[in-house]
Amino acid sequence: MMAGILMAGAALIGLGAVSAVWSFYVFYSSTRWATCGGGPLPCQVLLSRWFDKTRGKAMGIAYLGIGIGGAIVPLLAAWLTARLRVRGSLQLSACWSC
Repeated sequence: MMAGILMAGAALIGLGAVSAVWSFYVFYSSTRWATCGGGPLPCQVLLSRWFDKTRGKAMGIAYLGIGIGGAIVPLLAAWLTARLRVRGSLQLSACWSC
């Protein structure tokens, strides 16, 4: 999971610095691979191994956090983009993800 999270941060920094279409495709596709390595699926596997009796409650809390983040992040991204432009907001988001 740590490798996926670090890869996501590196991809966001790269997206903030793109100057050619090919580099956009490289960094954007690497965000998808990073999500596979550090996203909801690995979290689900990790939680199912840690919790036995309260597995359902643990999964519910984890997915509640994902839902709340999904509601807050677009608002935060819009606010950052208005102040720092797209490049700056991507690079600052990368710092928060790592």
